[in-house]
Amino acid sequence: MNKFIAPEYLFDGNRLIQNSVLEIQNGRVYEIHHNALLSDFPTAISLNGILSPGFIDLQVNGGGAVLFNDDPSIHGLQRIVNAHNVSGTSHILPTVITDKIEVMKQAADSVSAAIEQGLAGVLGIHFEGPHISEPKKGVHPEVSIRTLGDAEKKLYSRSDIGIKLITLDPDAVSLEDIKYLIANNCIVSVGHTNASYVSIKAAIDAGASGFTHLYNAMSPLTGREPGAVGAALNSERVYAGIILDGFHVDYVSAKLAWKIKNQLTNSSAFPDSSEKKTGKLYLVSDAMSSIGSDQTSFNLFNQTVSVCNGKLTNESGTLAGAHLNLLMAVQNTKQHLNISNEACLKMAITYPAEFIGIDANKFAVVKGSEANFIQLDEYLNLIQHHTY
Repeated sequence: MNKFIAPEYLFDGNRLIQNSVLEIQNGRVYEIHHNALLSDFPTAISLNGILSPGFIDLQVNGGGAVLFNDDPSIHGLQRIVNAHNVSGTSHILPTVITDKIEVMKQAADSVSAAIEQGLAGVLGIHFEGPHISEPKKGVHPEVSIRTLGDAEKKLYSRSDIGIKLITLDPDAVSLEDIKYLIANNCIVSVGHTNASYVSIKAAIDAGASGFTHLYNAMSPLTGREPGAVGAALNSERVYAGIILDGFHVDYVSAKLAWKIKNQLTNSSAFPDSSEKKTGKLYLVSDAMSSIGSDQTSFNLFNQTVSVCNGKLTNESGTLAGAHLNLLMAVQNTKQHLNISNEACLKMAITYPAEFIGIDANKFAVVKGSEANFIQLDEYLNLIQHHTY
């Protein structure tokens, strides 16, 4: 017998709509009845708040007391996935920051095994480094920063590890290398870079399509040199992730980025631009092992990273990832950027999905999609998960 679900609001991956009834059959959406009258569906289960697909986080270093660099195993991966799933994140790109090639290979092997075994929530892998700028390395270990060699090329060309997102500094690799990565189905994101606007523009022209944690660990926008930030904000084609924990980026700067990358992309000011149909600023957690655990400190490349009032710093006071999940980031976005629930949800679901080129139906509520949802209240607090 089919089930009928009547949410107060439905976020279908594109719009926040009312007066809809979902008809569920065998764990999938069989039909969506729009402008529905509840009297026509006497068995429908009414749900308060918003029914939505789960969040998509493209930068997850760890969770559940596990750091993927330290435990690049399928067991460690499962704990990370679980730590984020409980707060509404349904899919992640587990992220390996700059490290030895052996660690990168182990992480890739675990992701491959997870995909083969059908571990829910693992989309692929994000290699954040090691081809980055030393002046903008942050907490990445300088000893492992290197150019792109044959061993990395072989790793990046694998076809068994799902989505492949590579964060790199355009000054650390050649344009030919960027084109090689694109040709091997990698998504190239600019990050941890001190490169000039001209250098980064060339990388975008070669196929780079994203920026990793906008504003952080990248050359700033100034009057005479637009830098990486200027390139990210000026290019209509590229996406940018942003960490909204209140520490990595001032909310005024975040709102400015949102106006440029999201609000204006939906503006009639660009009626003839096919690239202006969607927003390009999306949320990431940059979560470390502390999220989803009771850790107050952990070891990162022989340095102690401490959690203090929600902020992660190493012994020298440098930010070391984030004590954040996407649910918290979505709530911060609503509270501090003062934008609609629909706009917040797009930044956590729609735009990251579009950036990595996943079929929109996979992360939307449409006929035939899996009936796995999260229920949120009007303030975007998580009420519960729903699987039918």
